[in-house]
Amino acid sequence: MSRLTEYIGSQFGNPRGIFGFICCKCMNIINKKMYKKAVGLISLNKNLKLLDIGYGNGYLLKLADKSSGCNLYGIDISEDMKNLAEKRNKKALKDNRLKLEVGDCCNLQFADNSFDVVSSINTIYFWSDTVKGLSEIRRCLVPGGCFINAVYTKEWLSRTKMAEKGFKKFEPEELVELGKQAGFEEIEINEIVKGKSFAVVYKKNKNAYNFYGWQTADVKPANKKYASIKNPRELYDLLMKLWCAETCAPRMRDNWKHSHPTYGQCSITAFLAQDIFGGEVYGILREGGNYHCYNVIGNCVFDLTSEQFGNEKLNYENNPVQSREVHFSKEEKRLRYEYLKSRLDELINQGVI
Repeated sequence: MSRLTEYIGSQFGNPRGIFGFICCKCMNIINKKMYKKAVGLISLNKNLKLLDIGYGNGYLLKLADKSSGCNLYGIDISEDMKNLAEKRNKKALKDNRLKLEVGDCCNLQFADNSFDVVSSINTIYFWSDTVKGLSEIRRCLVPGGCFINAVYTKEWLSRTKMAEKGFKKFEPEELVELGKQAGFEEIEINEIVKGKSFAVVYKKNKNAYNFYGWQTADVKPANKKYASIKNPRELYDLLMKLWCAETCAPRMRDNWKHSHPTYGQCSITAFLAQDIFGGEVYGILREGGNYHCYNVIGNCVFDLTSEQFGNEKLNYENNPVQSREVHFSKEEKRLRYEYLKSRLDELINQGVI
């Protein structure tokens, strides 16, 4: 493999400079059927929020905009591509419907449940951690949303000189298995060109949640005031609208982000859930002597703020019961709890649920 061929191959993973501009133009032509297939799999409408992974010069975003005038988002590793994509999509940018970022899809800075559809054309070969990237995409999809991942076959890439180095190559069944590992509930394969390319559609269940114990969190409210909140999952949905920097623990507040809303919210959330559903609040001892709080109601164990720990596995057995009086002896924590509860009461009074 010559250095020139290797360099050209690297441009497909991170297009830059004048050569990156030329490579993107080539990709627009070579991948035309893949773009068309991906856009055809999307039920486009003007209210839809679409995130394109590896947007390049903005070709797919432009196609989606022509079809619907939807809200366009993108993330790409190349700063040069951001400028090109914005020029190609000037109208959407002017209308404030285009928001492009430079970054890594394995570390998305978007909030949970942000997008109706995520798309990617020939980028998964270059991800540093395939399962993490898929997991991040799933996190950012709304329940019922889908990720459309268009790729070339392993066989076809293996015959391509430029893909000899730096490309991860996948069989369809491998991409299905990786999607399952990332938590996708429904996965289907759509052929684009026989023996050459296909699209994997990963769907997030309409009732999908990620917090610990969500599958069995079916307890009903013990407090009649909150009878409209049918179970902890519905409480979680409401809290997703309410968690903010002001409700985050002060020592963690500087690191709180909209993309990770459960961060620093555990104790006030667990005691609020106790107000609604009853039961006990338990705590997992963490470094520094603090306790991470979660709820136990009979045989039902759930942790509404477990997502802040990412892939870390917490031990929910043989932990001590937490005292409301001890936790709320700290005035700042009591005030945060009261603020969160008052905001929840406002939503209830507004008939949001």
